[in-house]
Amino acid sequence: MLTRLYIRNFAIISEMDLQFTRNLNILTGETGAGKSILLGAISLILGDRASTESIRHGQERAQVEGSFKFKPTPALQRVFSDNQLEIEGGDLTIRREITTKGQNRIFVNDQSATLATLKSIGDLLVDLHGQHDHQSLLSTERQLNFLDDFCRHPELLEKTETLWSEAEAKRKALQSLEKQRDTLIEKRELSEFQLKEIREIKPESDEDDLLENELSKLENAEFLFQTSGSIGYALLGQDEGSLYHQLNDIRKKMDDLQKIDKNLADYFKEFESAVISVKEAGSFFENYSEKVVVDPARLSEVKVRLDGINRLKKKYGPTLAEVLDKEKSLELELGSELNVDGNIIKLKKETESLQQAYIKSALALSSSRKKGAEKLSKMVLEHLSELGLLKAKFEVSFSVKQDSHSWVLVDGKTVEASPEGIDFIEFMISTNAGEPVKPLAKVASGGEISRIMLAIKASTAAVGGVGVLIFDEIDTGVSGKVAFSVGKLLTRLSTDHQVFVITHLPQVASVPGDHFLVAKQIHNGSTESTVIHVNGQDRVDEIAKLLSGDSVSETSRIQARELLETPR
Repeated sequence: MLTRLYIRNFAIISEMDLQFTRNLNILTGETGAGKSILLGAISLILGDRASTESIRHGQERAQVEGSFKFKPTPALQRVFSDNQLEIEGGDLTIRREITTKGQNRIFVNDQSATLATLKSIGDLLVDLHGQHDHQSLLSTERQLNFLDDFCRHPELLEKTETLWSEAEAKRKALQSLEKQRDTLIEKRELSEFQLKEIREIKPESDEDDLLENELSKLENAEFLFQTSGSIGYALLGQDEGSLYHQLNDIRKKMDDLQKIDKNLADYFKEFESAVISVKEAGSFFENYSEKVVVDPARLSEVKVRLDGINRLKKKYGPTLAEVLDKEKSLELELGSELNVDGNIIKLKKETESLQQAYIKSALALSSSRKKGAEKLSKMVLEHLSELGLLKAKFEVSFSVKQDSHSWVLVDGKTVEASPEGIDFIEFMISTNAGEPVKPLAKVASGGEISRIMLAIKASTAAVGGVGVLIFDEIDTGVSGKVAFSVGKLLTRLSTDHQVFVITHLPQVASVPGDHFLVAKQIHNGSTESTVIHVNGQDRVDEIAKLLSGDSVSETSRIQARELLETPR
C-alpha cells in the first residue's frame, strides 16, 4: 500500500505531505482544484515521463516521493534483481527529482534507477485507471491484456514471448545462412568454371614468352632463311670474294711478316683468332639457314595457343605468373568442403524445435485463457448485475487468423502468431434482454463502459495482482442507485486492496474510508493546491456540497448524514 506521498514544487502544489493508513481513500474537490495534478505526481513515481513544465512557476526543482509497503512477490524480486537493486523487507521509497535544466533523477530506496526500471516496478505496485482510460476497453489488444491480468499466468506469457523471440531469431539466422549458402554455391560454380577455363589451356611458366619468340620466327621464316643463308655464303662462300678467303690470304701474308719480325707475332695470333671466328660465324649461319623451317600449320597452332593464353592473362593476369597463381588459389578453394550445409541442417533442427516449443506454449496459453475467460465472464456478469445491468450477457470470443506466410501450424492450418500467442479475443456483450451479444465497441454506451470497466477491474483485482488500485472518475456516466452500487463495489474491493477513488458522486464519496478534499487557495498572491483530510461535520458538509452545490442547506446535510450512515 501507499503509506506516504510527499510533493514539493509540482505544478500548483507548493508542498504537500500526505499519510495514508486506510484501505479506502476518497478524493473530492471542484474541477481544477488539483485532483489531476495529484494523480500526475503519483504517475511520476510510477514511471511516467517527466516534463520541466510541471515544475512550479518560479522554482528550479520539483520533487515527488512515495513510500510503499509491499509483499515481496517473485515478479518484484525479479525486477529488483535484474536491475541490481538491493531491497530488503517490504518497505520501498521512490523519489523523483526534476529541474528546469532538464535533469531527471530517480531513486529507489536511495539507489539510482532508470525510468524503465521504475516503470516495471510501478506496474507491479499500482493499477491507475485514469478518467480517459475507459475507451481503452474498446481495444481488442487491451481486452487481451485484461484477460491475461485475470488469468494470472505471467510465467506462461513470458515463456511464450521468449520462445517466439528465440524461434524468430533462429528462423532469420537460418534464412541468412541459406542465403549465404546460395551465394557460396554461385561463387563455387563460378570458381569451377574459371578453373576449367584455365585447365583447358593449361599454360606453363613463361610459355607466353617462348611462344611469342616462336611466333616471330615462324612469321619471318622466309626472311630468316634467305638472310642467314646469304650471311653464311658471304662469310664462307667458295669463290675468292668470300670474307673467309680474303682474310685467309691476309693471314698467309701476315705469317710471312711475323717470321721476319718476331714483334708481329702477337698481332698475327689475334688476326688468326679473328679468321677462326669468321669461319665459325659462317658455319653457324650456314647451319642456321638449313634449320629454318617454313611451317604454316605450326604457325596457326602457335597463334591459337597464344591467343588462349592472352585471354587468360586479360581475365586473370595481367601476367602469366598471376594466371598460374589464380589456378592454385582456385584449386585450394574448391578443395575445401562447404561446411555451411552441415550448419544449415543443425540450425533447421534448432529452429523447428523452438517453433514446436512455441506452438506448444501458445496452445497452453490459449487453453489457460479460455479457462480464465469462463471465470471472468461469470464474475463480470455478477458485478454488472450489482451495477444495474441485470439483463447483461458477457462473454469472451476467441478466434485465430489464417496466414499463409506463418510458420505456426495449428490443426493443419497456418495461423497468425505473435509474442502474445495465437489468440485474437474480443469482449462480447448484450445489455438488453433478448439481444444477441455483439462486440463491446459496437454496443456499450459511455455509462455502460464505465460500469463494464469497473466490473472487469473488480474481477481482476479479486484474483490477486497489484495491491493499490486508483480510480479516477470510474463512475462517469452513472448516477442514483447505480452510483450507490459503485460505492458498494469499491468498498468490497478495499477489503483486500488499498483503493483510491476520485469522484463527484455523493453516493461514492460517502462510503466508509478516509475522505480527502482537494482545494485551491491563494497564498502570497500565488495559487496553491492543498489536500485536507476531512471527517466529522466537515465531511458531512463536503458530501452535502456534492448533493446540492456550493450552498449547503440543512436538507442536504441530512441527506449527507443518511448516506454516511447507510450500511455498505
